[in-house]
Amino acid sequence: MYKILLLYPYFTQKTNQRVYSVEPLGLLSIATYFKREVNKNSYRIEIKIIDAQLDGSEKCIKVKRGYRSGLSNQEIENLLTKYQPNLVGITNNYTNLVHDVLELSRLIKKTCPSSMIVLGGAHATIDHHNLIKSKQIDAVARSEGEETFKEMVLSLYDNLGLERVLGLTYKKDGKIFINEDRPLIEDINTLPIPDRSLVNYQKYLEKSLNVFYNTMNRPVATLFTTRGCFFQCIFCSSHKVWRNKWRPRSAENMFKEVEYLKSTYGVGEIAFEDDQLMGNKDRIKKFCRLIIKKKLNMSFIAPAGISPALIDEETMTLMQRAGFYRLCFSIDVGTKSTQAYVKKPVQLEKMRDLVKQANSKGIWTYATFVLGFPDEKIKDIKETIEFAYSLKLDFLIFYLAQPHLGSELYDIYLKSGLIKEGNVSEHKRMNQSLFGTKYISSAKLEVLGSSAEQGYLKYHLRHFLNPAYILYEFTPKIFGLKKLAYFSKLVLSMVKIKKPKRNKAKNLVMRNILKEKNLAKLEGRTKYSLHFINQDDIASKEILDIGSGFGWFEREALALNVKKIIGLEVSKDNLAISRKYIFNKRVIFKRGTALSLPFPDKSFDTIVAWEVIEHLPKGKEKKMLQEIYRVLKDSGILYLSTPNKTFWANIFDPAWWLIGHRHYSKKKLYKYTNNISFEILDFKIKGRWWAIFSILNMYFSKWVLRRKPLFENFFCKKEINEYMGRNGFVNVFIKLKKK
Repeated sequence: MYKILLLYPYFTQKTNQRVYSVEPLGLLSIATYFKREVNKNSYRIEIKIIDAQLDGSEKCIKVKRGYRSGLSNQEIENLLTKYQPNLVGITNNYTNLVHDVLELSRLIKKTCPSSMIVLGGAHATIDHHNLIKSKQIDAVARSEGEETFKEMVLSLYDNLGLERVLGLTYKKDGKIFINEDRPLIEDINTLPIPDRSLVNYQKYLEKSLNVFYNTMNRPVATLFTTRGCFFQCIFCSSHKVWRNKWRPRSAENMFKEVEYLKSTYGVGEIAFEDDQLMGNKDRIKKFCRLIIKKKLNMSFIAPAGISPALIDEETMTLMQRAGFYRLCFSIDVGTKSTQAYVKKPVQLEKMRDLVKQANSKGIWTYATFVLGFPDEKIKDIKETIEFAYSLKLDFLIFYLAQPHLGSELYDIYLKSGLIKEGNVSEHKRMNQSLFGTKYISSAKLEVLGSSAEQGYLKYHLRHFLNPAYILYEFTPKIFGLKKLAYFSKLVLSMVKIKKPKRNKAKNLVMRNILKEKNLAKLEGRTKYSLHFINQDDIASKEILDIGSGFGWFEREALALNVKKIIGLEVSKDNLAISRKYIFNKRVIFKRGTALSLPFPDKSFDTIVAWEVIEHLPKGKEKKMLQEIYRVLKDSGILYLSTPNKTFWANIFDPAWWLIGHRHYSKKKLYKYTNNISFEILDFKIKGRWWAIFSILNMYFSKWVLRRKPLFENFFCKKEINEYMGRNGFVNVFIKLKKK
């Protein structure tokens, strides 16, 4: 068996901050294409993808060059030793990753000396003539990788040599060979949709919360719908990879992948990562019409930005209706002279009207600007900042000019003497200056950029003194329950809350913020949960508690003479507390997820899932119920509770509008359970206004005041009396039987 390992490298930086990657769509595309083509023949070849940045410890690893996010050297060595790949492909898209890539390559050669190491990606394409000189690098696949990688592997497999593989730079007998460029794929619709099952995709979706901030829906998936860009901005090196050619996927092809992500993985939001999403307005309009027609109920963003020159009011209207709730305009320049210098095709005089149109349609707007081009003086930069401030955008981002390898700006910096050849690989954030300008030091430039960004909010508040702005440009963004909820999320994200002191378990979950114990008194919802349960379903039975939290139900089940109970919980912190305070042979605490219950079929008499279903990835409710059905004995009992979907329960639950905490109607729950062959035996809706006041008090006390809930005993008594009394509208309690 010929074994191929595709690697996304770990990431090292100066700051001790864990960074996660998004799904490696380049590697996924290559692997999916390769498998499709190879399956047509009888080759004995297998391919595997490892993300050395996503995987590994939740904490950074201290190394010589700083702090690494991802796998340790020992973990990588163990993987290599176990898999023993014949060929290792490493993606090297970014210049600031080159040190990590070369370091990783050396480790691979040391562990598997006979493995061939091939680099690919944007930086590898641009700097292939230097990278191939590294002792441990055997080849570089330039530009578009699918065909080049396939031909290279099959040539090696059949011992045909690499001389005829277009787009490849390689070494043979110590000599370097640079084959001719490979023509780009004319129609990228012929490429298959990347097969996300080749990676631990659920983990990418979970970590998308660490990558994309203030999203309207979760989880977030990324998508490429085009390749290349036809513009020639001097700060961009895209043309070195894609040769100034823009190639789109069709609207139908885009929709097919979006629908697949929604139905298969429960994706709630798509982040388009294209260099040039808007190259054809008709394509985007057609895509939006498909989304509207099919009522996918998703949201969309384009973090890489869209070109203002390529969008109009009609397109924006359709985009807003389809679910684009915020737009990033890649304006980048603020003066006519800088625009001409940068070759940015943007009509500055029309930007105010464009932003106004977007605002009036209820779209949140922000824009990127680049400061610090080589010939810019402080006067030029201040003019750019003033122009940006005048546009009435919701947010502003100021980047500092970076001489990316392969860009025209790199050559300008080089000729100006601001940089030396090859010294741009040091990692800097986009708001940090590498070398300054001819007239401004890098330190001064960073101050200008930082103060401009921080000062905008205060300036922007002036716009609210204008009634016309409030009525026509702000109100459309908050008119409606969902829009108001998103606005609340934005406001709260900008409020600086004092952080708690970190304990040994640094990844705190909400309930553990005050180091609470499982011995705490039961409040209204948990008290009623026990009241709702028939004790005969617990006594002398084998029970599974999904989402056991601190183990409160395990404690109560012991008092009801349970035969055995297993508490399943995803949080290490909660499990540690449960194990610390509950010692009994009849109780077992185990880490696991409701979507993949680690138990044999028909293991339990009764299963409880209090407040679990709403925390699952969107669209995964059926999967959880199927797993429960599988491990439940015939005629077994399931108890579950979840927030009820009503106007008041939604609007007064901060978790609903902050983190997408879902609520469920009676109709929806009946639909889910009937589809899995459960019979509903009992259905109650409990909790009224005291329950709502308790929820608000809990969030305010814990997350703002960082203390136990105010007047805890008072609220607890009121809430318990309310739950034990008449029906309400806050929480649903259901008892079901396996048919």
